[in-house]
Amino acid sequence: MKTGIIGLGKMGGALLRGMLKAGAAVPEEVWVYDHHHENMQALREEYPGVHEAASEAEAADAVEVLILAVKPHGILPLISSLSERGAELPLLISIAAAVSLDDMEACASDGTRIIRAMPNTPCMVLAGVIAYSTGNGVKDEDEEAARMLLSGCGSVYKVAESGMNAVSAISGCGPAYMFTALDALADAGVAMGLSRKNRFGTGCGNHAGGFPDAGTDREASHGAPG
Repeated sequence: MKTGIIGLGKMGGALLRGMLKAGAAVPEEVWVYDHHHENMQALREEYPGVHEAASEAEAADAVEVLILAVKPHGILPLISSLSERGAELPLLISIAAAVSLDDMEACASDGTRIIRAMPNTPCMVLAGVIAYSTGNGVKDEDEEAARMLLSGCGSVYKVAESGMNAVSAISGCGPAYMFTALDALADAGVAMGLSRKNRFGTGCGNHAGGFPDAGTDREASHGAPG
C-alpha cells in the first residue's frame, strides 16, 4: 500500500519507523515530505528505499494513504491547499491535536475521507497508545488500512469523535504525569538512602506490576462504563 507522510518531526518519524518495522509498509512504497530537508535526509539514510517528495502535492498524488503529521495550526491550510488543486485526495490521517473532523472536512474537497488520530509520546519507542475516529465517507477498508499503519507504534483504539479531546488529555498528557510520579518516587528513595538507579528501577516495576491487565476490557473498579 503506497503511503505518504507530510511532517517528519518526532511523531511523524516515529509513525514512519513503526509502520516500516511492523511490515505495514515497505520503504519502496513510502513517500515523505518535510519543509526541513535534513529530516527527510536522515530518514532516507535509515531507510534508503523511501522516496523524498518535492512538495506536499507530489506526496499526495503518489499515495493511497497520506498521514498529516504537521503542527495543529498548519493542518487546515494544508488540507485546503491540497484540495484546491482539484485532484482526488488519498485517505487522509491527521494527528493534529484539537482539530476536529468537522473543521478538516470543511476545508477538504467533497468526498475526501479523513481519519483523526491521537498518538502519544511512547509511540516514539513503539509502545504508545493511539486513538482514532472516522469522518464521513470512510470505508471499512480505509479504517483497516489506518489501523494496520498506526499499530506499528502501539495499541490502537477507535473512539467517537466527541471523545477525542478527552483522549488527548488522558492518553496524550498521561505519560508526563506517570514520569513525574516515577521521578518523585526515585527522589524519595534517594532521600532514604537508596541509589537512584535502584529506586527508579523498583518504581518502574511497581507501575508495570500494578497494571498486569492494562489494555483489557476488564470493568473498572469504580464501575464506570467502559
